[in-house]
Amino acid sequence: MDAPDDELQTAGDRWQQLAPFILAYGLGFALAWLPSQGPEHVLPMIGAGVIIVVVAASILLGGWTEVSELYTLIPVVGLCLAIDLMRYASGNGSTAGYGSLLLLPVVWQALRRGQLVLNLTIVAVSVTNVIAVVFLSSPVPAAAQWRSIILFTIVAATIGQTIQRLVRSRTELLQEISRLARLDPLTGLANRRTWDERFPEEAERATRRGLPMAVALIDLDHFKAFNDQHGHQAGDRLLTSAAAVWSADLRTGDLLARWGGEEFALLMPATDEDEAAAILERLQGLTPEGQSFSAGVTVERFRPGFDRDLDAVLHSADQAMYAAKEGGRARTSFAPPRPVADDVIVLTDPVAVDPRT
Repeated sequence: MDAPDDELQTAGDRWQQLAPFILAYGLGFALAWLPSQGPEHVLPMIGAGVIIVVVAASILLGGWTEVSELYTLIPVVGLCLAIDLMRYASGNGSTAGYGSLLLLPVVWQALRRGQLVLNLTIVAVSVTNVIAVVFLSSPVPAAAQWRSIILFTIVAATIGQTIQRLVRSRTELLQEISRLARLDPLTGLANRRTWDERFPEEAERATRRGLPMAVALIDLDHFKAFNDQHGHQAGDRLLTSAAAVWSADLRTGDLLARWGGEEFALLMPATDEDEAAAILERLQGLTPEGQSFSAGVTVERFRPGFDRDLDAVLHSADQAMYAAKEGGRARTSFAPPRPVADDVIVLTDPVAVDPRT
């Protein structure tokens, strides 16, 4: 009955979530001793208390965090057994007043588990009620008891399904919000946040595997003039169309991100100079509305044991992009390779390459 791996990893978190449930069971146990004579059978009541304490402690200690969901039915069965022991100890069977506590495992499982485990939990609490009617004596007629447990099962299933549906909707909404937070709203490309997460990961992977990694900054040429001539809506359509056709041509592992305005950043793992030039040449030819771009590229070969100055990598690509603009636009400029002896980027004059020649 504990949380998924991404939640409630500390005892404090588990206590915060579990406290209302523990208090409800504790109150139910305490109420058994209110009459002057207390429960008719003391030992079963004590046994029920021990089971409740053990189940609560196992959850608080994280005993069900790493197990399969099906194994979380074990504490459910333990709590069901505790309820029937309390019913037996009271001498009133299914009408002892403890049945409402069986809703708590249903609520907990609905909050945290899948459909199968929730259904099995509802079955478990229903069987607990049936056992009480069949095997425990009660002053209430059997017909009334059966009516009560049938209605209880219906209510438990309704509550469980409703809670689970709300939890599922909340999870889907949070996933969608998380997805949108990582996308540029205009083009649908990755945004700077996604880039900042992915870039270090790819740099670390390139270092570990000893593979080159190409980084390009792309700037649409004369975009302001295009906006002035055709309007901002046409400019937005150009950005959207360019993002779409470029993305469709890139490889699965490449990352194209909106860098800001008419600028884009392109991360190309396991890519050397020739491959990067070929990719950007294709993208140049795909640019819509007869437009072109200027691109600056740096190809990095990180060495294990040396710091990776990722800001310097981007600065190198940015310098190369400006060299492409100064060289006549509609071309790609490559930053010079840095020395193999260390991990310091040397920013000299970039080499402009016109992919059309």
